[in-house]
Amino acid sequence: MKNYKDRTWLYQKYWDEGLTTRQIGKICKVNSKTIFYFMKKYDIPRRKSYPPAGWKHTAESIQKIRIASLGRKWNHSQVAIEKIRAGKIGNKNPSWKGGIIVSGGGYRMCLAHGHPAANEGGYVFEHRLMMERKLGRYLRPEEVVHHWDLDVKNNDPSNLILFENGQDHLVYHRQLNHLFEHWLGA
Repeated sequence: MKNYKDRTWLYQKYWDEGLTTRQIGKICKVNSKTIFYFMKKYDIPRRKSYPPAGWKHTAESIQKIRIASLGRKWNHSQVAIEKIRAGKIGNKNPSWKGGIIVSGGGYRMCLAHGHPAANEGGYVFEHRLMMERKLGRYLRPEEVVHHWDLDVKNNDPSNLILFENGQDHLVYHRQLNHLFEHWLGA
């Protein structure tokens, strides 16, 4: 029988002797994942993998961290940092996508810094911008723009309907749902 399949032996090695799962795996000539599997199977609790609160690095570990970090630290002046940041804004950034992103709901958003309805990143929903362009004024926050064909990616002005508020928009959707149910015979 393999030692790691014995609950008592495994518990003793891990808790009493303080060996790691990797060390136990080396003894048994198996992967540490195998040891994890049997520890879970036998409900052997695991030690915390991180040092307890208040734990400090030893001088030796600090030296190892310094050696590993060599060449990674940047000691730029504040002026240099601002120049680096300025060079990576907007179309100067290699990840620039033309100032258009897609929200979680599938709505397109356009970069419009200074727009009264812009979010913290400076983006505004494209369908709202298209309606504003059509009307020649900013939309009020309570106004709702609806897509006639229900396709949120189709922001053609002829596909957009403006509702005075969310309540009017909700009434429209209720009527639309009633018509669908009538047509489908539900």
